[in-house]
Amino acid sequence: MKNILFTSFLICFFTFFCKAQLKDFTITPGIGIGKLKLGISEKQAIALLGKPTSWAGYKNTMLNYKENAHNFAIDSMLVFVQGFDSLANYENGAGNTPIMNLFFKAHRLVYISVSSYIGKEDFVQKVKLTNGIKFKDELKKIKPKMKTIPLSVKYGDMSADLIYYKDGIELMFDKNKLTFIGIFPKLSNYPEMIQMARERLLKEFNE
Repeated sequence: MKNILFTSFLICFFTFFCKAQLKDFTITPGIGIGKLKLGISEKQAIALLGKPTSWAGYKNTMLNYKENAHNFAIDSMLVFVQGFDSLANYENGAGNTPIMNLFFKAHRLVYISVSSYIGKEDFVQKVKLTNGIKFKDELKKIKPKMKTIPLSVKYGDMSADLIYYKDGIELMFDKNKLTFIGIFPKLSNYPEMIQMARERLLKEFNE
């Protein structure tokens, strides 16, 4: 009986602790979102967000983009240029949050994607960058708040994708309103990385 009560207590405590960690949705570019920080292990990320809907490897993810995406500049897409080994997909958002995908390289978190199109609306409204930028803010109002010059990439029907590689943040817009945020380590030499990876990525994409 004591063992059952103790186990129940641990489950309740663990559940409460995980939910408490998800209360902070402030994004620090180049660092992470709340307690979910770049560089943590797969096990740590899953303990924090819960089990993903599915897992995918690099090759399967590349194939998925080839079959389902249109007009994607795969040779300048950050997750592929930076590289990853595995992708944890949260189809409906991790724990009803807007956290959509986690990319890992050598079992360490290297990219976090956050989308305004998934998760509960009250969670979506809590997401903000440290400089105050929020989902659905207009492009013209966001640019002046960013301190570095971004790399602009056109992806499909999105109105703009701005990669602030020196800050470690990617901002994607639909009809000139912010709908997607990507978080990654700061990359001072991202244009050079693109040049080095372009031939390889185009070959992989067209195989």
